[in-house]
Amino acid sequence: MMFNVKPTLLHYLIITVVVIWCVSDYLQNYASNSTLGKSQFIAEAIEQELNFSRLSGESKQLIISQYSKYKKENEPSDSKQKSLVKKTAAELASQNGLLTEVFTDNEKIKLRAILVDKQKGLQQAYLEVTQIDSNDKKFETFNDQSEVYGFKLTIIDAQSLVLSKSNAGKQQNIEMKMYQKD
Repeated sequence: MMFNVKPTLLHYLIITVVVIWCVSDYLQNYASNSTLGKSQFIAEAIEQELNFSRLSGESKQLIISQYSKYKKENEPSDSKQKSLVKKTAAELASQNGLLTEVFTDNEKIKLRAILVDKQKGLQQAYLEVTQIDSNDKKFETFNDQSEVYGFKLTIIDAQSLVLSKSNAGKQQNIEMKMYQKD
């Protein structure tokens, strides 16, 4: 037996309310452009719920360490800042072989791209240069066989180059790759 019901104003009103509620829930939970990440929101909610003031120091540290793995990737961490410490002369001279980044007196150099213009026969290396003192980044382009912060740059292929220099009679050759297989 089939019910033959005509839609009424009440039906339309209920459907409209449900659709508005669904759209509102979607926008609130999934399409939010809020600067707070979900992990940060969760951490703040847990902190408010637990009332950290009543916990001992050890308990507080244990809870914070358990939730630290949910910390956002782009937040500054101590390990990233420690990596930009000036190297000693011995450490700078010992850089040899295959590396993804090279340190000079005050710069950290990373290979970002090899640019090739076949019509002009020109090869260029696009390098990211980070100043160790100020942590300022800039991108620079160097031609093949040019001088780069005391090194001679030689492009090998589309993904790698060699930086070389003579250091107190000892030859230093560093091959840089854009990325390295593990």
